[in-house]
Amino acid sequence: MQVFISYAHESVELVRQTVEVLTAGGHTVWFDTQLLPGQDWKQELGAEIARSDALVFTMTAESTASEWCQWELATAAKHGKAVIPLLLEPNIKIPEGLSRLQFADFTGGVTPLAVAKLMGALATMQRIPAAKSPEIPASPKGIPSRAWEQSKHWTDVVIASQHTPQNEAEEIVEKFSANLFRGIESVGGRMVLTNQRLLFEAHKINAQTQPESIPLLEIDSVEPCNTLGIVPNGLKVHCQSGRKYQFVVWDRKRIISMIKECQDHLRNRR
Repeated sequence: MQVFISYAHESVELVRQTVEVLTAGGHTVWFDTQLLPGQDWKQELGAEIARSDALVFTMTAESTASEWCQWELATAAKHGKAVIPLLLEPNIKIPEGLSRLQFADFTGGVTPLAVAKLMGALATMQRIPAAKSPEIPASPKGIPSRAWEQSKHWTDVVIASQHTPQNEAEEIVEKFSANLFRGIESVGGRMVLTNQRLLFEAHKINAQTQPESIPLLEIDSVEPCNTLGIVPNGLKVHCQSGRKYQFVVWDRKRIISMIKECQDHLRNRR
């Protein structure tokens, strides 16, 4: 069976586990293909949904709020595709039209029972009744999940790499588009996470030429915050020295998790 997975980019690592389960069960999953700048995203996504037999709608706080995920769900319902809700986070309000469908619950991990429910729901080819079919957003706001994976590398075009490895063991783990606050000034650029440091490299139009370099083991805590006290896209880094950094990022849950994972790895090697 050809399966389309609808997900928010913040949950990509959890979704990878689902892909492994579905693939092991003999299904073909459309997941890794990236959307590129300049593509008609609705056309590309719509074509893949039309080619699929079923849509697995992963339910997290981000996906249920995402207009692109809503668009994918509504498009699948319009095409009469089977729809399988998959709960990835607890205490999520199930969207209208999905409450009567059989769903799988992975909030407790990928257990045999959870996998059995997912496969069972796929086997029934359950569909959303026409009367309960959600409206298709005409112009979804934001960026589709598959475009996020590509968009974070657009910074390579405008931000020349400014750092050199400290030693042979240092490797880049990931790059993220970001802004760094300096008092009331916001400097555009990118965050680079290595297996030893967290760096900020400014956009080449800014006066700053040297990257900020924060050793991972000097970081005391990393926590989310609201930009201007309103927008939930801030990230604060507190260092043991007392220094604080505030960034604006669009994937902070994943960034926090990756920083902590790299810190744990470093500590375990000591």
